[in-house]
Amino acid sequence: MRLEGKVAIVTGGGIGIGRSVCQLLAREGAKVTVTDVSENDAMQAVEDIKRPGGTAECWHLDVTKEIELKNTFAEIEAELQRIDVLANNAGISGVDRPAHEITEAEWDQLTAVNVKGVFICAKDVIPHLKKGGGVSIISLSSIYGLVGVRNSMDRWLNHHGSRCT
Repeated sequence: MRLEGKVAIVTGGGIGIGRSVCQLLAREGAKVTVTDVSENDAMQAVEDIKRPGGTAECWHLDVTKEIELKNTFAEIEAELQRIDVLANNAGISGVDRPAHEITEAEWDQLTAVNVKGVFICAKDVIPHLKKGGGVSIISLSSIYGLVGVRNSMDRWLNHHGSRCT
């Protein structure tokens, strides 16, 4: 229960690594705020945390929209009285095509989520974190941060549809 009484925000917390991070933080006693572009995935993650007795709530959050980030962080702090942890997890793997076939819009979406989103989440949560003590920003990546995988987007889309988180 190392995080008892702490409030943790997890971006992209509805599925995959993000959902696992949410569950781990809840097991350690944190009040978890599951944020995701998919409210259904976020709500399911919250139910999975609450079932064994954890505490969690969900918010819709698109990490590419700074005004939405600022408003969401302010709402979380107002409702839960503090923010102690940001797990910067939201990310997409992008399209699975050769580089010369990727459109500018596809590249912009990838960098908006995976680079800009990480930066503005950290930047915009800092004023909230400074109000508490012993705070953390954790930025993580899947293995796709280190290696390329052929056909990864096709496998992801077959499982999740066309939506990206």
